[in-house]
Amino acid sequence: MPYNQEVKVENKSLRVQLTGKGDEKIVLLSGYLTSSPVLAFQPLVNELSKEYQVVMVEPFGYGLSDDTDKVRSIENVTSELHQALKQLNISSYHLVGHSISGVYSLAYINEYPNEVKSFIGIDSSFPDQGGVDDN
Repeated sequence: MPYNQEVKVENKSLRVQLTGKGDEKIVLLSGYLTSSPVLAFQPLVNELSKEYQVVMVEPFGYGLSDDTDKVRSIENVTSELHQALKQLNISSYHLVGHSISGVYSLAYINEYPNEVKSFIGIDSSFPDQGGVDDN
């Protein structure tokens, strides 16, 4: 499935893949250093899209989205995602976060609680999680 949509956020291009035709929407967020989220998650998207509309927004610096010099803080990443979803007229959805996107997702839910129906973490990180050297 090719990348099928582009949205402009802060005058830069974010690439989006919309797959499926279900009434319920799932916004799927990839983990850190996933070079092409759309390709990496294609098997999962293929299954989910049988019953849901799946939305994958590739963040700045990933896949075919533009790079940015803006700091990759939780606040910036969640704001950029929200701006992209607003442009796509997506306002009610299930949020799925893989790896570091679990942290982004939890912050997003706190910022936009009326939009997110549920959260699912896939091997999700969480705030204040220790590193491998902490054991």
